[in-house]
Amino acid sequence: MINGPDGKVPVRLYRPRVGTVSGALVHFHGGGWVLGSIAQDDLCCHRMAKSSGCLVVSVDYRLAPEYPFPAPLEDCFCAVRWLADHLQELDVDASTVAISGFSAGGNLAAAQSL
Repeated sequence: MINGPDGKVPVRLYRPRVGTVSGALVHFHGGGWVLGSIAQDDLCCHRMAKSSGCLVVSVDYRLAPEYPFPAPLEDCFCAVRWLADHLQELDVDASTVAISGFSAGGNLAAAQSL
C-alpha cells in the first residue's frame, strides 16, 4: 500500500531474480474503468518481471462508479510518483522506467506518460 490522495492505494511489486533488477515498469490493469484488479494481471506481471528483468509495480486504482474521474488518474499518478521517489532504495535506474496498461489501464498509462 502506498499513500494516495484519499487513503491507501494497493500495489503489488514483482521482482525478477534477486540482484537482477534492470529497470522498472508501472502497470495498470484493464476493465473499462469499472471492473478489474491487480489480481487479474498477476500472471502477466510475474512474466513481465521475469522476462524483462524489471521491477513491476502493479496498481489497483479505484473504480467507477463509486470513484468517478479523476480518482483512478490520481491513484495512478501517486503510484508513479511513489516509484520516482523510491528509485534509489529499489535499486532502479531512473532512465529505465516505463509505464504500461491494458484497455482502461492503457489510457491511464498514456495519461501518466503525458
